[in-house]
Order: sequence, then C-alpha cells, then structure tokens
Amino acid sequence: MTAQWKEVVDSLAELKTEEGGLAYAFVVGVHPHEAKHYDAATEALIVEAHRHPLCVGWGEIGLVCP
Repeated sequence: MTAQWKEVVDSLAELKTEEGGLAYAFVVGVHPHEAKHYDAATEALIVEAHRHPLCVGWGEIGLVCP
C-alpha cells in the first residue's frame, strides 16, 4: 500500500454529481503475499485510510486462487 490511496479516492469524488454519477466506497488491506512487507508505516497508512469517511472496511485483501 502506498500513500497514493488518498489521491485516487479523492479523485473519484470528481465523478460524483448530485444528479447521479458514481457512488463509491472502498476497503483497504494487505494481500497475504505481501504480509512479509507489513510494517509500522504500512499500518499507519491503513489506519489513516480507515479514518476516511468512504472507507467501509479493512482486513486481508486477496482472492484465493488454486
């Protein structure tokens, strides 16, 4: 996870209009394959993202593939 998450989330707000447009929320987490890179800085980014009003969840992110 990089600090760019906020730029992406905030840029989506431009697509939302009062007449309709895009309604969105997001979740944040770390894929198990990247768990070895999880550190205090990663956790700080996740906590920051979780405080965003459009963040609706967090946890392990990834698909189980055979």
